[in-house]
Amino acid sequence: MTAAEAVIDPWIPSDVSHREWAILAARFLQLTATMRRYLVQLTTLLAPRSVDVADGTLRQLARWLTDTTAVTTVADIGRSDIEDYKVWLAAQPGSKAPTLAKARSGNGCG
Repeated sequence: MTAAEAVIDPWIPSDVSHREWAILAARFLQLTATMRRYLVQLTTLLAPRSVDVADGTLRQLARWLTDTTAVTTVADIGRSDIEDYKVWLAAQPGSKAPTLAKARSGNGCG
Protein backbone atom coordinates (compact mmCIF):
# COMPACT_ATOMS: atom_id res chain seq x y z
CA MET A 1 0.00 0.00 0.00
CA THR A 2 1.31 3.43 -0.92
CA ALA A 3 1.22 6.44 1.39
CA ALA A 4 -1.52 8.01 -0.74
CA GLU A 5 -3.67 4.87 -0.47
CA ALA A 6 -3.22 4.80 3.30
CA VAL A 7 -4.57 8.36 3.63
CA ILE A 8 -7.75 7.62 1.68
CA ASP A 9 -10.59 6.70 4.03
CA PRO A 10 -13.20 4.89 1.93
CA TRP A 11 -16.88 5.56 2.36
CA ILE A 12 -18.68 2.50 3.70
CA PRO A 13 -22.48 2.74 3.86
CA SER A 14 -24.00 1.95 7.23
CA ASP A 15 -26.24 -1.06 7.82
CA VAL A 16 -29.21 1.31 8.06
CA SER A 17 -28.31 2.73 4.66
CA HIS A 18 -28.11 -0.73 3.09
CA ARG A 19 -31.46 -1.76 4.60
CA GLU A 20 -33.30 1.40 3.57
CA TRP A 21 -31.93 1.38 0.01
CA ALA A 22 -32.92 -2.30 -0.31
CA ILE A 23 -36.49 -1.51 0.79
CA LEU A 24 -36.69 1.43 -1.62
CA ALA A 25 -35.15 -0.59 -4.47
CA ALA A 26 -37.78 -3.30 -4.08
CA ARG A 27 -40.40 -0.71 -5.08
CA PHE A 28 -38.46 1.76 -7.24
CA LEU A 29 -35.34 0.12 -8.65
CA GLN A 30 -34.43 2.74 -11.27
CA LEU A 31 -34.83 5.69 -8.89
CA THR A 32 -32.69 4.10 -6.21
CA ALA A 33 -30.08 2.79 -8.67
CA THR A 34 -29.54 6.30 -10.05
CA MET A 35 -29.24 7.83 -6.60
CA ARG A 36 -26.81 5.17 -5.43
CA ARG A 37 -24.66 5.61 -8.56
CA TYR A 38 -24.50 9.31 -7.71
CA LEU A 39 -23.32 8.45 -4.19
CA VAL A 40 -20.54 6.29 -5.63
CA GLN A 41 -19.48 9.25 -7.79
CA LEU A 42 -19.42 11.48 -4.70
CA THR A 43 -16.86 9.17 -3.10
CA THR A 44 -14.35 10.41 -5.70
CA LEU A 45 -14.86 14.02 -4.62
CA LEU A 46 -15.96 14.16 -0.98
CA ALA A 47 -14.81 12.93 2.40
CA PRO A 48 -16.64 9.87 3.79
CA ARG A 49 -18.62 11.93 6.32
CA SER A 50 -19.87 14.22 3.55
CA VAL A 51 -20.97 11.20 1.53
CA ASP A 52 -22.79 9.90 4.65
CA VAL A 53 -24.73 13.17 4.81
CA ALA A 54 -25.57 12.98 1.10
CA ASP A 55 -26.62 9.34 1.54
CA GLY A 56 -29.02 10.20 4.36
CA THR A 57 -30.42 13.17 2.47
CA LEU A 58 -31.01 11.18 -0.72
CA ARG A 59 -32.68 8.37 1.22
CA GLN A 60 -34.98 10.92 2.85
CA LEU A 61 -35.81 12.45 -0.54
CA ALA A 62 -36.39 9.00 -2.06
CA ARG A 63 -38.72 8.00 0.79
CA TRP A 64 -40.67 11.24 0.43
CA LEU A 65 -40.90 10.89 -3.36
CA THR A 66 -42.07 7.29 -3.21
CA ASP A 67 -44.59 7.98 -0.44
CA THR A 68 -46.13 11.18 -1.79
CA THR A 69 -45.64 11.40 -5.56
CA ALA A 70 -45.94 9.30 -8.69
CA VAL A 71 -42.19 9.66 -9.37
CA THR A 72 -40.48 6.36 -10.23
CA THR A 73 -37.22 7.64 -11.78
CA VAL A 74 -34.94 10.59 -11.15
CA ALA A 75 -35.86 11.89 -14.62
CA ASP A 76 -39.50 12.10 -13.44
CA ILE A 77 -38.66 14.60 -10.68
CA GLY A 78 -40.10 18.00 -11.55
CA ARG A 79 -39.81 21.47 -10.13
CA SER A 80 -43.16 21.13 -8.35
CA ASP A 81 -41.93 17.93 -6.66
CA ILE A 82 -38.87 19.75 -5.30
CA GLU A 83 -40.97 22.74 -4.22
CA ASP A 84 -43.40 20.43 -2.36
CA TYR A 85 -40.46 18.57 -0.77
CA LYS A 86 -38.99 21.87 0.46
CA VAL A 87 -42.30 22.80 2.10
CA TRP A 88 -42.51 19.36 3.73
CA LEU A 89 -38.87 19.57 4.83
CA ALA A 90 -39.32 23.00 6.41
CA ALA A 91 -42.21 21.62 8.50
CA GLN A 92 -40.12 18.78 9.95
CA PRO A 93 -39.06 18.96 13.60
CA GLY A 94 -35.66 20.52 14.21
CA SER A 95 -33.16 19.42 16.85
CA LYS A 96 -33.25 22.77 18.73
CA ALA A 97 -36.47 24.34 17.52
CA PRO A 98 -40.00 23.20 16.64
CA THR A 99 -39.06 23.16 12.93
CA LEU A 100 -35.86 23.13 10.92
CA ALA A 101 -34.06 26.46 10.75
CA LYS A 102 -33.70 28.33 7.48
CA ALA A 103 -30.16 28.31 6.12
CA ARG A 104 -28.35 31.62 6.44
CA SER A 105 -25.49 32.71 4.28
CA GLY A 106 -22.61 34.74 5.65
CA ASN A 107 -23.00 37.46 3.01
CA GLY A 108 -26.22 38.96 4.36
CA CYS A 109 -28.24 37.74 1.38
CA GLY A 110 -29.80 34.72 3.03
